[in-house]
Amino acid sequence: MKKLIALLIFIQSSVLFAQTDSLFRQANQWYQQKDYEKAIATYESLLDEDTPKEVYFNLANAYYQQRNTANSIYYYEKAIKADPDFEAAKNNLRFAEKTRLDEFENQTIYTSSDIWHQTIGFFTTEKWAVFAITFLWIGAVLFLAFYFSKNRRRLFFTGMVLSIFVALLGILFAYQENKFQQNQRFAIVMNNETNVKAEGRSISKTIKIINEGTKVFVEEIEGKWAKIQLPDATEGWVLLDRIKEI
Repeated sequence: MKKLIALLIFIQSSVLFAQTDSLFRQANQWYQQKDYEKAIATYESLLDEDTPKEVYFNLANAYYQQRNTANSIYYYEKAIKADPDFEAAKNNLRFAEKTRLDEFENQTIYTSSDIWHQTIGFFTTEKWAVFAITFLWIGAVLFLAFYFSKNRRRLFFTGMVLSIFVALLGILFAYQENKFQQNQRFAIVMNNETNVKAEGRSISKTIKIINEGTKVFVEEIEGKWAKIQLPDATEGWVLLDRIKEI
């Protein structure tokens, strides 16, 4: 029972205003009354490009209560994408993933972007940007000290150069992390018995059958087909309408 406590927690967000806030509270009431269909419909009416993580989270909880594996996993992933440090969503996602039919032995294929991310990914793009701006300000202060001071000019000059160098590294790392995040196209399989084809054609050989809730990496899209990579590094093609990009 303790493991499911998080599913009963609702996040009352102070960032939702006016009608949006009213609908959010109404959806929470439907959830508390266990009318999950109405709760889902109301939460989904709030979805847009700027959807707060709280809406994704509560929507995922509602789908989980309905034992809808694909949508619960999808919206937990959306909540985590909105806030990578959202621990409640990460915790609930682990429970939702246990309801999947598919199990894979993860095989990671590293690219140059992955290696950059493994090295600098402890900061987000935004944090690296703040890091860079901070050292630019430090460099500016040291420049003023160097310009107006009659003593320790060499010390101030050295500090200024080092600060600018560190700031430039921060800018580079922010760029690389942003590039990595932009290239991360993941999707959730929304249907059971989804055929993975060797080529993007209906008559192509089926190399694997996967089920709802499986997370895949989207490599490319061609017409109504998507080339994907499974967690075990298997590559193949699925119909685009069988997956939903996070």
